[in-house]
Amino acid sequence: MINAKPELRQHLRQTLQGVTIEQRQQWSQQVARRLFDLPEVRKADKFLLFAPLPEEIDTQPIFLQLREMNKQVAFPFVGPQQVDMHCMWVEAWEELMPNSLGFPEPPFDQEKEAAPETLEIILTPGLAFDRRGHRLGRGKGHFDRFFASRAPQAFRIGLFYSVQEVDLLPVDIWDFPLDMILTDQEIIRIIHVHETAAG
Repeated sequence: MINAKPELRQHLRQTLQGVTIEQRQQWSQQVARRLFDLPEVRKADKFLLFAPLPEEIDTQPIFLQLREMNKQVAFPFVGPQQVDMHCMWVEAWEELMPNSLGFPEPPFDQEKEAAPETLEIILTPGLAFDRRGHRLGRGKGHFDRFFASRAPQAFRIGLFYSVQEVDLLPVDIWDFPLDMILTDQEIIRIIHVHETAAG
């Protein structure tokens, strides 16, 4: 069994590299269908979405549908210092540009910055998940810090392929669990939504 986070990240990156373009398209469509069936999504107005890396769930169709539904959609902005995550309201997908690390993000614009406490749903990426609601990120901790200190009120939904599931993720004190996980196969509602990694 792979336990250490660095080993898990390497293993999951290899797994994702094996996902074909056709699989990514099909699985992304299945995730999106499940997402828009959720009453939480239909009711909410303010979302934080992520722009994917090439091997992640394709979120552009999700963004376009949210905008068609007159939802407000923000995207993370980390910037060159790579420390704290901010959020910018985005009206068109073309506003997103690759940053120095290759992650698509909006430009920083103070007038477009979204107040974290107003976000209702955060749609979250990751390399892996388990059924306790824990996710394995890419090692920077941006989402976990944002969840805990800036937007604890938001409903946190992880978007994953089913092949990214692991039996039990190693958890650190700063890891913050998800409320729900959507995959191409199922919807997983997490029971202990307020349980912390230390609890």
